[in-house]
Amino acid sequence: MPGFGALAGRELLYLSRRWDEGDHPMVYLMEVGHDGRRVRQVELAEDGIAYRSTPEDWTFNPPLVDRYAPAWVPFVIGQEEFEAQWTRAVHDPGRG
Repeated sequence: MPGFGALAGRELLYLSRRWDEGDHPMVYLMEVGHDGRRVRQVELAEDGIAYRSTPEDWTFNPPLVDRYAPAWVPFVIGQEEFEAQWTRAVHDPGRG
């Protein structure tokens, strides 16, 4: 299968994925650890506001990303892109 295991072996992985569920579509930028769990997350709202959160803000943090699944490969972004959004984002403990 093309792309199988392409993301395995990286300590941190940076992803950007749009979700259009509900009334408020969002782009989620995620920093994902070696176990597939989110380490940090930025939500980019359509109005341009960016919200950041960490595991302390979430009720639970199950593994979301299978590092061997090729479906995640198109969503990979660079650390620089993630960090730029993280830096401008505001913390909102009610999100996540």
